[in-house]
Amino acid sequence: MTVRTRFAPSPTGSLHIGGARTALYNYLLARQLGGAFVLRIEDTDQQRNSDASLKQLINELDWLGLHWDEGIDLTTGLSHGPHGPYQQSQRGDIYQQSLNQLLDSGQAYYCFADTDAIAAHKEKHKNAPHIHFQSPDRDQPLAQAKHRLDQGESAVIRYRNTHQDESFTFTDLVRGDIQFPGHMIGDFILQRADGSPVYNFCCAIDDCHMAITHVLRGEEHLPNTLRQLMIIDALGLSRPQYGHLSLILGDGNKKLSKRDGAASVSDFQQAGYLPEALLNYLALLGWSDPEHREILTLRELEQAFSTERLQAAAPHFDPQKLRWVNHQHIQKCDSETLYAACLPYLVDQDLLPTHDVDWLQQTLPLFQADLHVLADICPIFAKLCDHSATITNTAEEVLAWTHTRALLHDWLEHILDSSPVFSEPLTASCDIRPCAPLAENSSFRAALLHIQTHYQANHDTALPAALYATIESIFQASPTECQALLPSHLAEETFKSISKNLQQTHEVKGKQLFMPLRVAMIGTNEGMDLKLACRLLTLSSLIKRAIYAYVACQRLP
Repeated sequence: MTVRTRFAPSPTGSLHIGGARTALYNYLLARQLGGAFVLRIEDTDQQRNSDASLKQLINELDWLGLHWDEGIDLTTGLSHGPHGPYQQSQRGDIYQQSLNQLLDSGQAYYCFADTDAIAAHKEKHKNAPHIHFQSPDRDQPLAQAKHRLDQGESAVIRYRNTHQDESFTFTDLVRGDIQFPGHMIGDFILQRADGSPVYNFCCAIDDCHMAITHVLRGEEHLPNTLRQLMIIDALGLSRPQYGHLSLILGDGNKKLSKRDGAASVSDFQQAGYLPEALLNYLALLGWSDPEHREILTLRELEQAFSTERLQAAAPHFDPQKLRWVNHQHIQKCDSETLYAACLPYLVDQDLLPTHDVDWLQQTLPLFQADLHVLADICPIFAKLCDHSATITNTAEEVLAWTHTRALLHDWLEHILDSSPVFSEPLTASCDIRPCAPLAENSSFRAALLHIQTHYQANHDTALPAALYATIESIFQASPTECQALLPSHLAEETFKSISKNLQQTHEVKGKQLFMPLRVAMIGTNEGMDLKLACRLLTLSSLIKRAIYAYVACQRLP
């Protein structure tokens, strides 16, 4: 027997975390036993279904890496496989054949009872739900019923439950032996008056016609099982093995909701979770690894999974545990994988420094240990991009320290002293408006100090964008040797020497020294190691930011 599992979502929205776990378990069971994983779309609810939801659902499954063997083609949206079509809305002829078989054998009948009669029965027996509605048409000959239909009357099709004194038993893959007494339900509807078949009928027919051998689904589907078993047995079809997964719980032992951090798979993707990490965590919500591992790749899950280790007890969704699992998977990424994973977040936030791919692949691993989700890279890289490294409110408190102004003045002086080319005259004219024109033969250094003086005196000019644009004009007019030096970095030994000089000159050390320098380099008084910042920030950035910090300091009341 070839094992065949299925995931059968409705395209009424994005893939919820509970649905993703169901898909994962069915996928793992098929892969572990060398079988087939089928994607079937239950789209009979025309009012709630949408093509956009279907496309999103398929894309979410693909992003997770749960690739199906049969079902809806990712590219074309068409059915592929020997048991199609794989959308219920396209399987009407198949359902009608089975309905006709049940009608002809007397195991189903047309019921013409109006809604008022059914409502009256429910009201009369609202305290006795075991008393089921008895259709007046239950024993009506099929030919007579068809005649009434030809005359324009409308009817539903009901299953004729003749198993009131029998029990239906099956072995649940999660919960063990389960027994349903036949009298639990009455004559239930198979097809509505508008001609549309109901969920339980479609589900039972599809599982059998698609040769599904194992069905893992949420425990909320357990009450549906009796109806589906009756339909399958009535048609003489083979039952699949069922396993009903426990609900995922949130706070207060209640069913998981968005208030508990549950969201769609797309939400987790956008937040920066790796697909393999999300699958790893979901696998552990109701299943345990025989080797008691907490961090597993998808391949390791495929090899380890079995229904014997599925747990009936309801697990709790823990967002912090998920973040930890994601962190562990991020740490396993090589530089190329980390680059590919982080790049969309940096692009989306316009946080790509002006460096090549090699620089990014070398730089990202420096912060790998700080990433719990991929989006965590954004506030880090915001400090490496000039346009986003703005001075924070807490950093302004450091700028207000009495010694900070003089310290930042000397910090810029030392940077400009680091190479004699910074004292060379400009080689081209430049427009530095709104600043006053430069004196003739101004040096690169003098031009920068001229700009600094203007901006510290004119508080109506926004920082840092306008300031940086003016400084860039000076950069472009600088000598060739200077332009060649600006993309380089301040050597670590040079930074150590400058720090020591500042310490001695201003008689400060520790945070009194390094917090103002950190503000001048990355815009905040906390965060990145300064020697690392010197390795990553070019001299042009250090110069611009030093002037920005000094001007901001001067503008304080």
